[in-house]
Amino acid sequence: MTTTAFLHLQPKIAQALTRVKLAHCAPPAFRPAADVEGVEPCPRCGSKLVFTVSAATGLSDGRCTAACGVRWAAQ
Repeated sequence: MTTTAFLHLQPKIAQALTRVKLAHCAPPAFRPAADVEGVEPCPRCGSKLVFTVSAATGLSDGRCTAACGVRWAAQ
């Protein structure tokens, strides 16, 4: 992926990651009580964004089902 393409996607990744973390990683632990798996609309293309949040670490992974969507790992 070119730098220009990544810079275009970066705000959408941050938006999706923030939405997941705010919904499932509340203080004081900043992680869910149990592992979370979910689906929500991708902020870039509107397809399904599948995400998981680990109860042990609070880290999340997310990936859009479309090739043009957003994805992140271990955030």
